Amino acid sequence: MEPGETATVNRPVLRPRPTLAEGWAAIERLIRHLGWLGFFVCMSPLGPRDYGLVALALAGIAMLESLLVELAVGALLALERVEEAHLSTAFLANTGAGAVVSLVLYALGGEISVMFDEPGLGDVFQTLALLPVLSALTAVPVALLNSTRSAAPLASSALIGVATGGAVGMTLAGVGGGAWSLVAQIVTQRFIEIAVLWGSAGRLFALRWSWRHLEEIAHAVTPATLGPVCATIARQMPRFLIGLILGPIAAGLYLPGARVAEAIAEVCAAPARAAGAAWLGKGGAGPAMPALLRWAALRAGAATIVAMVASAFLLEPVMAAWLDPRWWGAVRPAQILVLAVGPAALQQVRRLALLGANRQQAEGLWLAAQTATSMLAVAAAVSYGLEAVAGAELIQASAVAALGLWPVAALIGTRPPLARAGLLSARLAPLFRTAALVGFAVLACGLLLLV
Repeated sequence: MEPGETATVNRPVLRPRPTLAEGWAAIERLIRHLGWLGFFVCMSPLGPRDYGLVALALAGIAMLESLLVELAVGALLALERVEEAHLSTAFLANTGAGAVVSLVLYALGGEISVMFDEPGLGDVFQTLALLPVLSALTAVPVALLNSTRSAAPLASSALIGVATGGAVGMTLAGVGGGAWSLVAQIVTQRFIEIAVLWGSAGRLFALRWSWRHLEEIAHAVTPATLGPVCATIARQMPRFLIGLILGPIAAGLYLPGARVAEAIAEVCAAPARAAGAAWLGKGGAGPAMPALLRWAALRAGAATIVAMVASAFLLEPVMAAWLDPRWWGAVRPAQILVLAVGPAALQQVRRLALLGANRQQAEGLWLAAQTATSMLAVAAAVSYGLEAVAGAELIQASAVAALGLWPVAALIGTRPPLARAGLLSARLAPLFRTAALVGFAVLACGLLLLV
């Protein structure tokens, strides 16, 4: 070093700075959760049975449409070079598959009504059977916009669709539209999103089929591609099982708590999601991994505090004041479900660790296992009532969050504390302190709810 020069020390930043595209992506997810505000506004004129009919009809359909859209979008984004034939083949294959699924679901509408002994369910199911083919139409423009990191049009389509659909739904609910006001909201929102997405995609292509390009698209599907599908299944399967075994009213009572918990978790996880996307775009976190995980652990602790306050002190008085007595059975399950926000925040730490290490496949497998155990937990508890289902989901989320600390410790080079007989690396101390905080908060709030 020459005299007068100053040594430069390269320090890993605490977290990556999210790009504008990642900020728009977070806004889009938040808008989609805010869209359910229209559902909450309609809760007074409508009742749990109306919501339960729609939730029961929508659960299976939503899982199928997610499978169609997310597989196509993920496969197109995974291709190293996307040709016009890829887009055309994906559009024709996905739209054709969506049309077939919609026709089959429509034909099953009458049988669904008889099976559940709910006369209105069949008509609602047949109308919502349009969703797979409508969602299939959005796969190619969504992939195009994501490939160019044009997240603003995605957020705009969500905002316009949510606002238009919400206005239609609230108007019909105000004049006694019943469950059909919710159906109209969902279908209207989807039509608006299709128009805005295709108008924003900015790329047209000739319609032609190519078996070679279809094979390339199919080979691009990986376990990581199934992550969004697993998330949809984890959200929808409890509603389906509750409606199937306990009936539409129970499914309707479960819905408010589930939506509140998802919205709080999304808000708390937004910074960590943006950071994970930034590291993924840069090929990994590298030496900044410990600092990134400590930052995410602090966010997990903040999420726990939010969940604790919301569950123990706010939900019961707010829901009791806002809703009529038909909805009071939703209060206690909602309080329990919101407690799962803390474990969900810790699961984001695991996601950040695996994405920061550029191990997307491992994260896809974790999500699949997480979804499978969630389904088993709900199936085992559903016959005991809504509070048992909420408790089973809380226990499952806590167990998955605790197990998720093992790959985090392995990636940093420190074995879990049980294997170290209580000895803990200083780099991991904040992470495990946060885990202890989450566990204590969940236990304290659970005892408070029991009292």
